[in-house]
Amino acid sequence: MPDRKGSESSSSSSGDAEPDHTLTNDLVVAMYRMAADIVNATLKAVIAEIKKGVEVEYLCDFGDNMLTEKTAKIFKEEKTLERLRTNMV
Repeated sequence: MPDRKGSESSSSSSGDAEPDHTLTNDLVVAMYRMAADIVNATLKAVIAEIKKGVEVEYLCDFGDNMLTEKTAKIFKEEKTLERLRTNMV
């Protein structure tokens, strides 16, 4: 397919299609929903831990550990998790 300058784009001429990381891809939407569910559950748990005398550092560590634990259950391979982190940014 021609690009804006009228020449063929390199991705269509090479035969290797780039993965679709847009919201038109159902897998991408499902991954964002899953991430939102994890974040919302973690946020609720962190809010429940807020009490008088609890340090912010504890709350941060608690939230970080919970996020790590929940994502590790879903993404068993470290490569997959790291790839998702870089693609979602």
